[in-house]
Amino acid sequence: MHSRHRFLAKFGGRRAGVTTGAILHSRTGEPLSKDALYLMVRRRGEQTGIERLHTHVLRHTCATRLLVAGMQEADVRVLLGWSRFGA
Repeated sequence: MHSRHRFLAKFGGRRAGVTTGAILHSRTGEPLSKDALYLMVRRRGEQTGIERLHTHVLRHTCATRLLVAGMQEADVRVLLGWSRFGA
């Protein structure tokens, strides 16, 4: 089983009443929209004094941390939906 499938099997959309494959959900249980996530991250960055914090920075941070932790490059690409590394 690929790393992405293991991750989704463990964490993906298993909250009570949630029937989508979404990983992140609002307080009402609806899948969190990209715009809502973007705003949440930007606001948290502003609150904590981190300039220009946005979702893409977190995506790259996630990839870096997975690689440092020993995940294979090909699995990181699959998990994050990249066709080539560094995309």
